[in-house]
Amino acid sequence: VCSAAMSHDLRKSIAWVSREVHARPMVVFSKTTCPFCLEAKKILERELGAAYASVKIFELDEMGSEASGTSSALLALSGMATVPNIFLKGESIGGCSELQGLLSEKPDLLRTRFLEAGAATVRAGDKMPSIKLKIVEATEAGAAAVRDVDSAELFRGKNVVLFGVPAAFSPSCSDKHMPSYLNNMDQLKSKGVDEVYCMAVNDAFVMKAWATQSKALGKITLIADGNGELAKRLGLLTDASGGGMGMRSRRFAIVVRDEQVSHVAVDAPMKTHVSTADALLLHLAPLSKL
Repeated sequence: VCSAAMSHDLRKSIAWVSREVHARPMVVFSKTTCPFCLEAKKILERELGAAYASVKIFELDEMGSEASGTSSALLALSGMATVPNIFLKGESIGGCSELQGLLSEKPDLLRTRFLEAGAATVRAGDKMPSIKLKIVEATEAGAAAVRDVDSAELFRGKNVVLFGVPAAFSPSCSDKHMPSYLNNMDQLKSKGVDEVYCMAVNDAFVMKAWATQSKALGKITLIADGNGELAKRLGLLTDASGGGMGMRSRRFAIVVRDEQVSHVAVDAPMKTHVSTADALLLHLAPLSKL
């Protein structure tokens, strides 16, 4: 009976650990007094920056009677019961020495995985993600047309400014944000910008109508991020349910040079300032042609 009870408890512990490590980009099982754990957490904080806040840490020496079952579950799931035990997207990558080895061999892997999970905000040096999207652009006849593209195609071999808005047709987006780019196209081109893109978590029909109404058609390519996947991968998806808008993009501007991010500006909620073209031009150094 005792053996059956322990087996049942172990199954419960395994199920709990499995749920936790698959629910977040990264989970660390640690002990507050373990020097290797302290070193691993210091490395992760340095490498991930603000995204470190998304790391879930369980300190076994603060878990009381549950610690023993958790250790047994970790052994069953990862083959090691020692700490730190670091899980990245549901898979154990080992402890402190394995983390150091991973960073030595694949220095961008942690940040890339966090970006994929939407847990990190894009920053200078990151590569733009490859995602299937719909864009609105002008045909040779000047009509608005929707086309399916891979986002990598949009940024490859070009100097690009991508700005994001919470909602097409909204007052701030239509009256201030979009016009700031339309009115500064010549200045942006003189700085070496090849293309300007505007994205929103709206469907292609809405973005097509907005392209015509805003007079952006033929000047700015509009990106319909209908499912919010690009915004999520950039760490710029936000919950606007309080205003009845569901998931939306933050207001931002990103400068991309041949798929590589060189500048990021993200506005505070309800603000339209640092991501406008006027603000961007103050910081934008001339870009050499690719």
